[in-house]
Amino acid sequence: ITDQSVFTTLSLERFDGTDWSSHLQANDISATGSGAAHSLRLNGIARIGATPGTGLRLRIVHSDTQTREIAASELLSWCHIHRIGG
Repeated sequence: ITDQSVFTTLSLERFDGTDWSSHLQANDISATGSGAAHSLRLNGIARIGATPGTGLRLRIVHSDTQTREIAASELLSWCHIHRIGG
């Protein structure tokens, strides 16, 4: 991460069989400086249909002009998926 702050968005997107849409989202300004580390947490309940062709994806977007090792490790360190019903 550079000496300038980096705006980071973490989104959980839901696919309804036709299009992707943002379902849960977290934004923050990441820490700055050499060797800086910052955690961005996304909490909530995501529901998708039980039909084939639906799904979830996690996306990270940042404002840094260069692609760096942002979220290169432990991007998804904890995920709990639970099926309710049926």
